[in-house]
Amino acid sequence: MPVQGDDIVEEDELLNGEVEEEPAELQACADEDIEETERLQEEERLKKLEEERKQKEKRDKQRIHVLREILSTEQTYVDWLKVLDTEFMKPLKASIDKGGSEALLEINEYQSMFMDIGNVDY
Repeated sequence: MPVQGDDIVEEDELLNGEVEEEPAELQACADEDIEETERLQEEERLKKLEEERKQKEKRDKQRIHVLREILSTEQTYVDWLKVLDTEFMKPLKASIDKGGSEALLEINEYQSMFMDIGNVDY
């Protein structure tokens, strides 16, 4: 039984060729569907790219933080090596070089304590 209305067509009528389809309207509808699908796919692609950009930015910020921490730690290490040199190594070495009762350490004790520090450039 057909439903009331001019634009409602029974399936049997379509199959029997009793109703002529309007190809231009159908094509326009299909084109709109294709355009909508392409638009949605493009939106999804752009969302994915934006998410990837945000993740990369987050990783880059973490790397920068880690690199700054390493740099800070190394700078502190070098600063303490300088303090060790100026406050301990040089005065002890000077007392050894003077010799006599002013020497706080023997040369072999000094060399044992500071064996590789003299090779560090800071």
